[in-house]
Amino acid sequence: MDKDMMGKVNEAMKANGMRELSLDEMDKVSGGADGGMWNELLGNEEKINWFVYDLMAGIEANFGRDVCATYINDMFHDNYLNQEYLGAGLDGLHNKLCQVAVDGSFTNYDGNLFW
Repeated sequence: MDKDMMGKVNEAMKANGMRELSLDEMDKVSGGADGGMWNELLGNEEKINWFVYDLMAGIEANFGRDVCATYINDMFHDNYLNQEYLGAGLDGLHNKLCQVAVDGSFTNYDGNLFW
């Protein structure tokens, strides 16, 4: 991710009360993303709306669909979700994330949303 895009992502995260972990906090993380982290970030429709229609839409508008798809893939490590976005756009991404949040799949998130 280039510096301009990272700056915009950081601004959006800061505006919504999110921040990068400190080194001390990183020491306490084991195994990377877990259900708790995904529930915090995307645990309800309001959070998913912000993620898709504010953050992802901003990345898409400023940098294009390919960069947005790369960001989605880097964040979720899930080609299926990335393909859903590329095929159905932001609405498809929103619908799939809502399905996962509603059925509780974030609780058991293991790096693949669709197992």
